[in-house]
Amino acid sequence: YTPSSKKKVLYMDYESDRWTFAKRLKMVSPSFPTTGNIFYHKNPSALSDQIDSVKNNIKKFDIGLIIIDAAAAAAGGRPEDAENALRFFNAIKRIGVTTLVLGHETKTENNSYPFGSVFFYNSFRNIWNASSQQDDLGSDVRNIGLFHRKSNEDKIMAPRGVRVYFGKDKVEFSKGPTDFWEQEQTVSSRIYSLLRDGGKRQIEIIKELDLNKGTATRALHRMQAKGTVEKEGENFFIRDKSKPSIFDSPTAQKIIEKPPFMDD
Repeated sequence: YTPSSKKKVLYMDYESDRWTFAKRLKMVSPSFPTTGNIFYHKNPSALSDQIDSVKNNIKKFDIGLIIIDAAAAAAGGRPEDAENALRFFNAIKRIGVTTLVLGHETKTENNSYPFGSVFFYNSFRNIWNASSQQDDLGSDVRNIGLFHRKSNEDKIMAPRGVRVYFGKDKVEFSKGPTDFWEQEQTVSSRIYSLLRDGGKRQIEIIKELDLNKGTATRALHRMQAKGTVEKEGENFFIRDKSKPSIFDSPTAQKIIEKPPFMDD
């Protein structure tokens, strides 16, 4: 993923210490070579008690992004109390810089909500949930799934995967799969993952993914229209991008407006 711009970062730590942070920063530096633009601040008190000092640091170091780790401690007091949550978000608003807040999740509601008062969920403009899976016990690789839960001003984005490799003295990040979290995937994503193993008939897709016929038909048609899959005989395949698709023609675009029936 390529950032649209680069900013200096203020990392406000409520959960660890500067030595642990420095060690982690050194480990990830091969993947993020601009770590010299990250400023660390250990926080003993609530964000609302530090507004003036934070604003001074923003001006002094030309900070463009604040990372707060983590929300419950930064709010001060019990995170379940609405008053503490509202005071926290009022402080963020007064500081006036783009802020990324890390937080724990509830153990209910399908991991969709941050821990604490409902005002944490209501007040965030964007919420992403992170979940991890390890290939095997003792493996050097951990897969992270990122799932978009809320967006006030834009569409909900598709799930994203990150592959994290833990080396002896470094941590490397690369694009990873989201297959581990089948319940989080769209129907199209599940079909695409299934077709990685080879072509299948529609009836086979329906049975293996436990879909109804209408849902599978609509998803397959959308995927054909986007050029991600193609049909050869009775089987659907992941499209070979080096070959032109029949759906690229003007005639096909007219047909797309009224999908033809796809039989089994």
